[in-house]
Amino acid sequence: MIELTSNSFVKTLYEIITDSPSSVLFVVLGTVFAIAMIVNMRKNEKMGKSLFVFGWIFIILFILVKYTSFLGKIFDNLINTIFMQIFFPNLATYIIIIILTNLIFLYTINNKKIKYFVKIINTAFFIAIMVLMVYTLEEINAYEINIYAENAVYKNQNVLVLIESTTILFIIWTVIILSKLAINHLIKKSDNKLKQEYEEYESNNKNKNDNNKDENNNKNDDNKKDVEVLKL
Repeated sequence: MIELTSNSFVKTLYEIITDSPSSVLFVVLGTVFAIAMIVNMRKNEKMGKSLFVFGWIFIILFILVKYTSFLGKIFDNLINTIFMQIFFPNLATYIIIIILTNLIFLYTINNKKIKYFVKIINTAFFIAIMVLMVYTLEEINAYEINIYAENAVYKNQNVLVLIESTTILFIIWTVIILSKLAINHLIKKSDNKLKQEYEEYESNNKNKNDNNKDENNNKNDDNKKDVEVLKL
């Protein structure tokens, strides 16, 4: 690993920024985002959001057009890495899965806002993953596998199947949790929109009724005046 002093670090970073042809683009985009922030501060949120979206789309298109082939390679490597982590997770990944499993379970049983059905699902996944972990530890202990030796764990078929099963279960569980959060967010957003529309409808009706009432009162006052005039 290359060791850099603070001066050489700053100098290297400065040279990269000044020599890059993309720096002009970043200056332009920085100006666009600055204008968007100023517009937002002046409470013109619609125009500000439009500028932010325009800047974001421009950045994405620029990256996609200029680095298409490179991004393709990154995407392929990313997919391969994901599959390797699913079917051949390292020890650190496996430990993180076990820790997250316990944290999610503890959060589930201590949160009164979580529905009973969700608690059952989370508890079922927790039990399944922990049971598989116990089986994994039993296999490692029985065959005296050195877990710190590179690829030693994956040379035992039983341990490999157990670790893969744990990872797959955890991924399925994560997908379910994220899907539920997304659905709840959409439902909440829809409910708030309906509530807002209902409140606006009620407010408009109230204003309309008040106007009608004022008009009726004015008519009654006019009629009274006419009656008084006739009496005179």
